[in-house]
Amino acid sequence: TPAQREKFKILIDQTIDKDIIVPSRSSYAAPVFLIPKKEKGEYRFLVDYR
Repeated sequence: TPAQREKFKILIDQTIDKDIIVPSRSSYAAPVFLIPKKEKGEYRFLVDYR
């Protein structure tokens, strides 16, 4: 949804600013999902490395 997409962009920007993740141009990637937390409107990252 557009709201989730905006939250996703905000979370990405925050984690880049905190040096938790770094931009990459690698040909490899892992899918990332937003999972809703119990607090309404809050999400967390889920990375599927399978």
